Amino acid sequence: MDFREKRHDFTLNISEQVIAQIAQLVVSDVEGVAQVVEPPKSFRRWLLPKTTHQLVQITPLSDSVEISIFVLLHNGYRIKEVAEQVQNCVKQAVQDLTGNTVSKVNVSIQGIAA
Repeated sequence: MDFREKRHDFTLNISEQVIAQIAQLVVSDVEGVAQVVEPPKSFRRWLLPKTTHQLVQITPLSDSVEISIFVLLHNGYRIKEVAEQVQNCVKQAVQDLTGNTVSKVNVSIQGIAA
């Protein structure tokens, strides 16, 4: 599904894949994040109705988008602080670059990188 924005004389279509790529790029720059990883197999069944692009799940809602991302952290970083930073950075980047409202950014910490 593409996100459409109608203005006076044009329509802008933004692919879910573009939103997912923006989120993934932003997360890789957050201090403390080792890498973005695939969701666990048990989550994949639960996420089937959602659209999966690479390692980021995008859920289109009526007037916004919900983003789910799974990450590994570097040792020595506070989990809560890194997760909040991921949420803030993803939300800000997607909203700034696409104009779409982000209703929620779900961050799942899958472990600590060795």
